[in-house]
Amino acid sequence: MRAALLLFFCAFFCAGVQAQPTVFSYQGELRENGNPVRGTVDLEFGLFDAETGGTLLAPEQFEPGVLVSGGVFTLEIDFADSVLAEGELWLETRVRTTGQSEFAALTPRHRITAVLRAGFAQVAAMNSVDSAAIALNAVTTDDLATDAVATRNIFNGSVETNHIQAGAVGSNHIPAGAVTTAKIAPNAVVSGKIAPNAVGPAEIAPSAIGTSELDINSVGSAEIADGAVGSSELQADSVGAGKIAPGAVTSNKFVDGSVGAVDVDANEIQLRVTGQCPPGTQMRAIGVDGSVTCEPDDEGISGFGIPRFFVASVTDGGGLNRFLLASTAFNLCFLTQVQHSDMDSSGEEGSCEVVIAGTSWFLDAFANTDANVECRAACLSMLQ
Repeated sequence: MRAALLLFFCAFFCAGVQAQPTVFSYQGELRENGNPVRGTVDLEFGLFDAETGGTLLAPEQFEPGVLVSGGVFTLEIDFADSVLAEGELWLETRVRTTGQSEFAALTPRHRITAVLRAGFAQVAAMNSVDSAAIALNAVTTDDLATDAVATRNIFNGSVETNHIQAGAVGSNHIPAGAVTTAKIAPNAVVSGKIAPNAVGPAEIAPSAIGTSELDINSVGSAEIADGAVGSSELQADSVGAGKIAPGAVTSNKFVDGSVGAVDVDANEIQLRVTGQCPPGTQMRAIGVDGSVTCEPDDEGISGFGIPRFFVASVTDGGGLNRFLLASTAFNLCFLTQVQHSDMDSSGEEGSCEVVIAGTSWFLDAFANTDANVECRAACLSMLQ
């Protein structure tokens, strides 16, 4: 964002208000491409000892959601005792509009004049009053006006655990909604700041954590307790194929009976063949629901005796099971039924085949990985 920034300063002492001696009013005008900015922007201020480069003298002040009307905004800035530092002081302003992720620094920096700083002279110099100069219990809550101590008056790291009595700050000291995302700088709270088990489900509001709050791969299986995520925690269609790594879902991830015919797309997965054709008919087609369509044998079968039936099966991906049916001399053998289960990932296979090897008929049943298959065949002997 290229913006022209016009600054107008007035410390509170100029207006006769002395509630915060180091606070000064800041009024500016923002233009983008020559036009006044309207709406809200995020502003960030830094106090330096040089017009360019230099050293940052105080914690940066972040002001989110500042209302800009006709290009003009007004707010208060307080760098506490840093405004009493010796030497020159320069104010750097950075702005970020809606939709931008980074702040843009407005140049040049603006010098805080001697006239403005003179109004702060009545404030004690930095470090001139330390704990040794204050008697024990001399300053109590009665001596502090409401909101007299704000976050901008406290340097990073100045309040440590040894400054806070056990139990001094409880939930009753923090109003509902007092700590929002705007009060927490990006990355300010990391895992090292959170004690084990400090944040449980009671501390997380419904829908408080969405996909935008989670880094890629930040939640793995180690972060999810057994049984913590059930069907009630998943929105319809929230877990698609793109969310599941290849091979991540295997048969041991399913409770027996949890996936039935109603849970699969019959146009993608062939359901188990449940029907069979009676003698004198043959299988014409297999439906998507596993049913079979039979038709009369066009030629009919004559000159053969009563059929003999055989079964060969393989479980848990046991490979090939070859079963001897009969001699090829005076016998006719054929496949009658195929049933398979636990074919739940790509690459799994279950098959049945009646083959001739040498002078014999064989029924071959094959399954890999953890698939199961059951093959049925019949043989007819020619009448002599």
